[in-house]
Amino acid sequence: MSPLTWISIAFFAKGFGNNGWCILSDTSPKEIPGVSGEVFNSPGNIACIVTPLCIGYIPAVNLAILDVGAMGILSGVSYLPVIVSLKRLQIDPPYCRKRRNSIRL
Repeated sequence: MSPLTWISIAFFAKGFGNNGWCILSDTSPKEIPGVSGEVFNSPGNIACIVTPLCIGYIPAVNLAILDVGAMGILSGVSYLPVIVSLKRLQIDPPYCRKRRNSIRL
């Protein structure tokens, strides 16, 4: 395959990967978008740390490629339950919750 084909595939994958942010903004509570983004980014950041370490310890190149492929399949399978039902999560603001055991001065 030519380098132009590989570049085209890479740009397609990058554009397709941004769909996750659309789903995140549609389903996360309006009150905590920053926390939702952090929870969304944490597994990716951990994978960026762990993957080079795993590949460095694997002596054969074929096993390293299998490791990366397995992680891709695992991430795709773990994404499926999220996109089955897209509903916005609702949380009650703190001032609307009933107070229990509160002390009034």
